[in-house]
Amino acid sequence: MNIKKTNRPTLIRADNQLRNKWLAAMSILVVVPAYLLWALPSAQEYLASLFSDNNSGTVFSLLIIFYSLFSILAIMLITTGAHLIQAASKVYKSGHFPAPDMRVVRDTWLVSGGRATFISLLLTATGILFFIGGGSVLFYFHNLLLQLLMPMA
Repeated sequence: MNIKKTNRPTLIRADNQLRNKWLAAMSILVVVPAYLLWALPSAQEYLASLFSDNNSGTVFSLLIIFYSLFSILAIMLITTGAHLIQAASKVYKSGHFPAPDMRVVRDTWLVSGGRATFISLLLTATGILFFIGGGSVLFYFHNLLLQLLMPMA
C-alpha cells in the first residue's frame, strides 16, 4: 500500500494582543471622525463666528490647529508606508507571507513562492502610495495656508 504524503498548508495563529491593539486603534480612528462629523453641524455657527471675527489671533490659532492635525495625518501616512515597505522586504527575502517573525491580526495561511512575491510587491506599492499621500497632504495643505495668509492683492 502506497500512501502519498501531502504537504498541508501551515496556519499562522493570530496574536490576540496585537488584534486588541489594532481594534482599539481602528475604533478610535473611526469613532473620533464620526463624532466630529456629527458635532460639526451643531458647531458650525460657532466656527463661522470665529472665522468672521476680525481678531486675527483667533484665526491664526485655528489655522495652527488645522495645520497640526494635517501634519499628524501626514506623519501617520508616511510611517504606515515605511512599515509596509519594511514588511514587504521581509516577505520578499523570506519567500513566505507572513514572514517568519511577522505577527498577524487574524489566522493566516502561510503563502510561499510566486504568490508571496506578488504580495510583497503589493505591499511595496501600497507603502509607496502612502508615502506619496503623506507628502501630498503636507504639500497641498501648506500651499492652502500660504494662500489664506497672503494679503489680498
